[in-house]
Amino acid sequence: MRPPRLFLQIKPMHHRFLGMCFTLGSILPLGAQVAQTESDAVRQVLNRPDLKHLWSLPEAQAQAQRTEAGLWVNPSLEATRENPNGSAGPRREDTFQITQPVDVSGRRGLRKNTGDLRLRAAQGEGDAIRAELVQRVRLAFHQTLLHQERLKRLEAAVKRASRLAEALERQEKAGEASGAERRRAQRELDGLSARLAQERAAYHRAEEQLNVLAQWESRAPALEGSLVPEAPPPLDEILKLLPEAPDQRKAQQEAKAWALEAHASRRWMPDLNLGVGVKRWEEGGLKGSGAVFSLGVTLPAWNRGQAQRQRNEAEALAAQTRAAMVKDDAQAEARALWREASDLGTAAREILGRAVEETPKLLKGADTSFEAGETSLFELLDVQRSALDTDLQALDLAFAARRARLDLDRLLGRIQP
Repeated sequence: MRPPRLFLQIKPMHHRFLGMCFTLGSILPLGAQVAQTESDAVRQVLNRPDLKHLWSLPEAQAQAQRTEAGLWVNPSLEATRENPNGSAGPRREDTFQITQPVDVSGRRGLRKNTGDLRLRAAQGEGDAIRAELVQRVRLAFHQTLLHQERLKRLEAAVKRASRLAEALERQEKAGEASGAERRRAQRELDGLSARLAQERAAYHRAEEQLNVLAQWESRAPALEGSLVPEAPPPLDEILKLLPEAPDQRKAQQEAKAWALEAHASRRWMPDLNLGVGVKRWEEGGLKGSGAVFSLGVTLPAWNRGQAQRQRNEAEALAAQTRAAMVKDDAQAEARALWREASDLGTAAREILGRAVEETPKLLKGADTSFEAGETSLFELLDVQRSALDTDLQALDLAFAARRARLDLDRLLGRIQP
């Protein structure tokens, strides 16, 4: 049997000092500030005045169009002067008249109702924009949280590998360990250090993306939360909520608006032009005045709005088709996302739960066996590598489940975690 190796827990004072500095250096940047939650990030985005302009723009535009559809056509003022020659000499006639087009077909009222429908469609579009922005910041939050948790695992693995490499170096100098073992431990440490550097770079990239959206006063603080999402509601409840989702409301209201627009275009009766005014005349030293009334109408001989009616009817049919496709796509996506969030979330909870409970015991048992000379260095490194990879895979699985849940919330238009 190989002699026991009791060096893994025996470290000179300067190694302990360096280890303490390494630990503090890796923790302080993340824990120096008060930890922020997902709700804090969402609140920051919803309170940004500049972003509010994005989701309020569609409603403002639709409100302007609705106001325009309900307005009367502006009246026109006409003034004419005539100088005919009469039997008593030159004659002058001055006429002042206001002409107002009057809708007698009911198209203006129908277009006003169309504006109401398009206003509701724009509200759905605004809610979709807001849900998209909230989904972006929630995704950035959990992306940063993922790298934060991965950093913790990798930093712990680097510390274990560093302690092992230092101990083997001392044992090699004392003639109690081979150079091959020391080099193998150093190569393991180098590989973990490279992975740690890449993970730290990924963390800072995600941190900057989150900070751009949340606009925290300084760099993004340490985050507090769980990567594993809560179990989604039953699928039947999700499908019942879909008709009220922003994209659904927008498509349905637009289809109704185009159908009403097509109905309005079938009313081909032209508008009446009503005029009222006064006429003044002067002839042979005599003067007089009187009221003037006029009634005009465009004869629908050649153009009865056929082209506009055809365009509106085609738009109405296309809008109905789009609404049906949006409904079918949303149902399919909701089922897929619900299943993904449920299955991945359950698996992540089970694997992470076992990792929290079993990984420390597994690593401690591997260290004990190696110190007692019962296992080789390669077996120890294999156990450590396997434990680390399993933990990191569990975190990635939890993030995948969280992402599916975020996509499901965006589809439903939810803006609160």
